[in-house]
Amino acid sequence: GPGPMVKLTPLVINLNEASGRHYIKTTIVFEIGQKEWVEEVEKRIPSLADMVISTLCDRRLEDLKRPQSREEIKKEILARAQKTLQSPKIKQVYFDEFLFQ
Repeated sequence: GPGPMVKLTPLVINLNEASGRHYIKTTIVFEIGQKEWVEEVEKRIPSLADMVISTLCDRRLEDLKRPQSREEIKKEILARAQKTLQSPKIKQVYFDEFLFQ
């Protein structure tokens, strides 16, 4: 079954647009591989949030409109989260909210 979940606070991130008028609002949920790892992941929330912001601020609005973009972003965030934690403690990444304008 699914593992324990750790939810980041909602993030509002400016997209990489010349006009500077486009942004994404998202809430990320990390599925943790084992219950014993939750506390360690929770201690790293600031660095994980920073990593998510860095990942998404490079995106453009047209990138987000592609149907496969959410899955690509989730895979990238998962890989970068595991690198941030220096272990595969995060099993899956989910979007609880994903709005862009």
